[in-house]
Amino acid sequence: MIDPLPLQRALADTPLAAWSRALPQRLAAIRWHGDLPRWLSALEALPRIAPVRVQLDRDAPCVTGAVPPAPAVAERIRHQLQQFHPWRKGPFLIHGIGIDSEWRSERKWARIAPHLADLSGRLILDVGCGNGYYGWRMLGAGAGRVI
Repeated sequence: MIDPLPLQRALADTPLAAWSRALPQRLAAIRWHGDLPRWLSALEALPRIAPVRVQLDRDAPCVTGAVPPAPAVAERIRHQLQQFHPWRKGPFLIHGIGIDSEWRSERKWARIAPHLADLSGRLILDVGCGNGYYGWRMLGAGAGRVI
């Protein structure tokens, strides 16, 4: 279900290369969340819009295209994003569509960010990352890679 090859390539010349080689076997042994097939299907059904601007250093990490999507496309994006409901952590802004969340993650980030060491170029493992909100924020703060 999840292709480990891109991560294996990225880690090939790092101290994590040996660990990454074991990924296919480890992934095969995982008992995935029962909704994963539905989530992957919803992700695949999203319209393909090339991101022109990705901003990860803001309260609502966002991605936008060269032009706003047409109303019908925006509605399709909105519908597909609802397939991931409930959004526990956020907010996000995807092609002009705001995603609210149960937890106001930007508030927690504002409290912890001043106490973090400089993230510039760092390799970070985010265990239990949920939907990845804090991973995106760490990338926005300069981390080299967040896994």
